[in-house]
Amino acid sequence: MGNPWLEALGDPVTVLFTLLRVGVVYLTLLLFLRLSGKKVLGQMTPLDLLTLLLLSNVVQNAMIGPDPP
Repeated sequence: MGNPWLEALGDPVTVLFTLLRVGVVYLTLLLFLRLSGKKVLGQMTPLDLLTLLLLSNVVQNAMIGPDPP
């Protein structure tokens, strides 16, 4: 029997691609937030925040699992 922590993570290649996807999305969002500036972020409405939360949920599905057709 192997290490249960390593078995819980799954295939190392899958973990690597997931980390790569997460990093790319994180850096892209960070870039967009930096470019928008503090004034724009302070003027966000609840609808804007809700849109960001919904977008993050959609992106999460693409990062974690395979893309369904």
